[in-house]
This record gives sequence, C-alpha cells and structure tokens, in this order.
Amino acid sequence: MTNHEKCRSKQQRAKVNRMEEMVQNTIDNARDAEFALEHADSKQQADQIKVKNEHRKESVKAAKQEIQDERERF
Repeated sequence: MTNHEKCRSKQQRAKVNRMEEMVQNTIDNARDAEFALEHADSKQQADQIKVKNEHRKESVKAAKQEIQDERERF
C-alpha cells in the first residue's frame, strides 16, 4: 500500500467516525425530543416535534447506508 493509499484510507476511516458520531447525536436528539413531546405546551409544538423526529429517522437511515458504503470502500 502506497503512502497515498494509506492516507486516503485513514481519511475514509475518519470520515466514517465523524458520520457515526453524527448518527449518534441525531439519535440522542430524537430521544430528547420524545421527552419534550411528552411535555409539549401545545398540539402545534407536539406536531413540530413529531415532524422533526421523522426527518431525523430518515437522516439516520440514510447516514447508516452511507457509512456502510464508505466502509466497503476501504
């Protein structure tokens, strides 16, 4: 493996690590939002939380697929 290939592999691993951290943060935010949902002041606020959490779920799913794709590259 050349120096360039080693550097690229290291960069890909770092990217995967950052993506995994992002996924975990998003999951944590969704969990926190579920708690906030129980204490929402209005139906409108509860609906906004639900919509955001649906977007978070979609983002997590897409990011996990991207992580898997990146892992296959190195």
